[in-house]
Amino acid sequence: MITRCGGYPNVPLLGTQGAINYNPELASQQAGYPMVRAPLQEALTPFVLEGSQAHKGEHHKKIQHAWTNIIRKGVAWRTRSCGVSPSYKTWLEQRVHLVGLPWGSIQHQAQETQAYEVHETLRVEELEGTLEQMKTEQGMLKRKLETALEESRQERRLSDDFSKKARGEKESRLRIGRFLKAVTAEREQLKEAVVALKSREAEQEDELRGLRERVLLLEEELMAAKLFKEHLQNQRRYNLLALVKACGKADEAESQLEELKETLESWKQRCQDIADEVEIQVRAATTDTQFWKDRYIKLAWLANQALLDIPRKLCTTEDVVDPTRTLREIREFLERCRKLYDRMKELSAPP
Repeated sequence: MITRCGGYPNVPLLGTQGAINYNPELASQQAGYPMVRAPLQEALTPFVLEGSQAHKGEHHKKIQHAWTNIIRKGVAWRTRSCGVSPSYKTWLEQRVHLVGLPWGSIQHQAQETQAYEVHETLRVEELEGTLEQMKTEQGMLKRKLETALEESRQERRLSDDFSKKARGEKESRLRIGRFLKAVTAEREQLKEAVVALKSREAEQEDELRGLRERVLLLEEELMAAKLFKEHLQNQRRYNLLALVKACGKADEAESQLEELKETLESWKQRCQDIADEVEIQVRAATTDTQFWKDRYIKLAWLANQALLDIPRKLCTTEDVVDPTRTLREIREFLERCRKLYDRMKELSAPP
């Protein structure tokens, strides 16, 4: 039997027109289970949502989530019975008067059956509580036993550690004895080493004297080297001055060379310009020559045509002229034309 869902104290129902709740614990007597205690006030609080409000917002999600966690009761109530406890009976009478139900009176079962069923149910609950308490005590005793066992294990471990430490101390004492013997032997060796060091120090002092003498010689050589270095530096300065002068002359010569290069480039450019101008003039002269050559050929052709045509015309005119009737000017013109033709013929004749 479903008694509640999720975080609700009862069962929420979601419909097409809204949402409500109901309390199945009030119907447990009809299902055949005794009413041992009065229901809680929280379970009787009404829950009503109307219209589309039930299908939106937080309530809709909460109801959906509640139906994923359904809580049922049946076996937990143990004996099936329709009996009620006195506390439930008192609550029911108060509820009837408060709500104003139209019942005349509440029907009751036989007192003996009701008392037996209720007492049996209460006895079962007491036994269950006692059983839970015994289980709790058993768990506590079990934990104490485990603690005691752990303490005994720790004591055993400590005793083992103590014995190991004792053995370790014994071994350390033996090691210390061996170490002391080794220290004594090393002390003798150190004494011998000190004697050897003293003799070596004497030898080192002799070597130190020789090194000091060598240092003095090296200092003298160093002074000579410094003097030679100063001489080289002076010579280097002189050479640098000479080099600077030579560089100045070289720069001057280079500047003159640059000027000559610029002059040469300017002359080269001028020559190029003159050559371009001459080429342009040659092209123009060639064009003019070709033009005048064509004109000369045409003129020569006309002259040749004239030389061929003038004699015929002149002969025809001379045949027509009457010496007695023709004017003297016309005759003179014809003679001049004859002379001109003869002159042109002489000039055009090949050499």
